[in-house]
This record gives sequence, structure tokens and C-alpha cells, in this order.
Amino acid sequence: IGRSLISGSAKVIKELEKDQKNRASRSFRDSLDRYLIDIISIYRDALLIKFGLPNQIINLDFFSRIQEFSEKLSSKSILDKMVSVMSSREGLTQNARNILVLENLLLVLMKS
Repeated sequence: IGRSLISGSAKVIKELEKDQKNRASRSFRDSLDRYLIDIISIYRDALLIKFGLPNQIINLDFFSRIQEFSEKLSSKSILDKMVSVMSSREGLTQNARNILVLENLLLVLMKS
């Protein structure tokens, strides 16, 4: 009985550790996704300013920075960056490696 109890306990502990690791990974991906949504909202606001609709932006606290940003980039460039962020979100849902998704996104977003 002693060995089977220890063996059963080890199995349960291993399953708990696996579940905890999966929850932590899922939580991290969810956090990344929220950040990516925030980035998309900034690009959206930049487009609205570019199209003369500044009263419709949602990131009012960053209005002046977003306005500067929108003046430096073309509408096409902003849209391309939004598509890249959305692609990164998709990559995260398909279990791509987080670091590779973020590295690729940063390289794209740093291009003017």
C-alpha cells in the first residue's frame, strides 16, 4: 500500500504541476493579447486623427503623442502596422513561441 500511495501521489503532483504551468502560460498569453489590443487601439486613434476625426479617439491621455505619431507615418504604414499586430495576436492563439512572435512584431513596428 505504501508504494502505490507514493506512486499515486507523485502522479497527482506531476499533473498539478502540469496544470499550473499551463495556467501560467495561458495567463501570460492573455496578458500579451491585452497589450497587443492596446497597441491596435493606438494605431486606430492615429488613423482617426489622420482622417480628421480626433474627437473619436479612445486613448485621450496620449492624444498629443498619438497626434505626433500620426503625422510621422502614412495611413498605409499605420494600417500595415495594425495588420502586423493582428497577425501577432493570431500567432499567439496558434501556439507560436511568444518570444518569436514579439521579436517579429517589434522588427515590423520599428520600421517607419
